[in-house]
Amino acid sequence: MKAMLPKISILIPVYNVEKYIERCLRSVAEQTYEGEMECIIVDDCGTDGSMTLAKKFVSEYSGAIDFCITRHEKNRGSAAARNTLIDAATSDFVVWVDADDVLCNNAVELMTERQKDEDADMVFSDYYIETENGQERKERNINENKEKFLLDILGFKNRQHYLWGMMTRTSLYKDNNIYCKEGVNIGEDFLVLSQLLYYAKKIAKVDKPLYIYNRLNEDSYTHVYTEDNGKQDLETFDVLREAFMDKKGKYIGAIDCGEAIYLHTCLSNHEETIGADLKKEMIRRFNNLSSYSKRNISPIIRFFIKYGMFRMWNFYKACSNIKYELYEKIK
Repeated sequence: MKAMLPKISILIPVYNVEKYIERCLRSVAEQTYEGEMECIIVDDCGTDGSMTLAKKFVSEYSGAIDFCITRHEKNRGSAAARNTLIDAATSDFVVWVDADDVLCNNAVELMTERQKDEDADMVFSDYYIETENGQERKERNINENKEKFLLDILGFKNRQHYLWGMMTRTSLYKDNNIYCKEGVNIGEDFLVLSQLLYYAKKIAKVDKPLYIYNRLNEDSYTHVYTEDNGKQDLETFDVLREAFMDKKGKYIGAIDCGEAIYLHTCLSNHEETIGADLKKEMIRRFNNLSSYSKRNISPIIRFFIKYGMFRMWNFYKACSNIKYELYEKIK
């Protein structure tokens, strides 16, 4: 039976997740998949007891999964950890699991079945978001028209651009030299997923939640917005343009639309926490984008951004909110 099934690699970067690492590894060990599996863990030199717990778990595990631990000589960040994991994978397909998250026990089995049915290069799934209020099921919006899906991802019409909750043919990475840019630890999913979609011939989805995304971890990269995050996000757009520059289609235009929406969102939601230099750079980039790429942003908002009139912008938003609340009351 195992010889007929594809080999699967579960890839886990580990950095300061001692509260969650054991349950993450347990969720891998409890997979129902009957084919060959390996689980590769990268120790990215955290400062807590994550790897002590991980090593203990692996030493006590006696099942069929081949657990392997590799270690960076120093902390290099999540992007470098992902690259190390891809290079180490010896499988037909890879499944990413963040070390503070959980893989549902039938995830690999169901995604592999779906892959076989469709001969797909990438298989997605729905997921749960875990908060203090419990778990909430979320649908991952996948358009199986791959070209449309890719343009929606690049243009921020679909912002579910994460690598977890999916299975990908390993050769897509290795044959097309798809890696994260080391040091850019925010937006690396967006960068990599876009390129994977470009090269994939067929995508599919399991309409069941197979992954639990943990929003309880306050130390995660994406939990709060920081100025460093913003700088890395801007670099991601630059790297993405470079990756798609020689490809035919509307990709660069879609990337410009995505950056316009991103800049508008950041300046709208985080204007008070962004430093003067980064704010100036964001405004410059926004103004340099074509009018077409900003077509979904109202002219008055574009005017406020162009001249950095954020007090006026906030007043405008407050008035709009009051108007909406009044409308709802009398409707």
